[in-house]
Amino acid sequence: MTSPFEREETMIFGTLWKKIAWGIATCGGIGLTPKIPGTCGALLAVLSWNAGLSSLSALQKGGLILGTSLLGGLAVMRFLRDTPQKDPPCVVIDELVGQWTALACVPPSAEAVGGAFLLFRLLDIWKRGGVRWIDAFSKRADLSPPLAATCIIGDDLLAGLEAGLCMLILLSL
Repeated sequence: MTSPFEREETMIFGTLWKKIAWGIATCGGIGLTPKIPGTCGALLAVLSWNAGLSSLSALQKGGLILGTSLLGGLAVMRFLRDTPQKDPPCVVIDELVGQWTALACVPPSAEAVGGAFLLFRLLDIWKRGGVRWIDAFSKRADLSPPLAATCIIGDDLLAGLEAGLCMLILLSL
């Protein structure tokens, strides 16, 4: 017996979900930017944060990050079915939620937001410690799509948390 997920492509909903998942995973196509898709995804996060998300309560920010991470994970899981790449550069929903995580840790000043952006990008690119481990784990050939999607989102959430905490320490000096 096949599951609804295995029958998905035979239904009208399957094609629609494939297109929606593509849009979510690439943040509306931002991830198709040549050369620096991750940075563009992080910039989208900063712009949306400054456009009003910074005024949300801590609980609302946490809910936004959690909800977007869950929806993004589902979209990435669907996206991975159509590509041989384990972590396609065009998938930038992970940068969006990672950057939001860093921004949620700092006050909404220009210095704090700019510093959180730079630190997040640095930590996301360098991939040290746990971020490196999660990233390497996500590229294993035997990894299931749900676990791969969780790792793709998870390494950026951890990099965002590290960047936010580093910024808090720097701002307190």
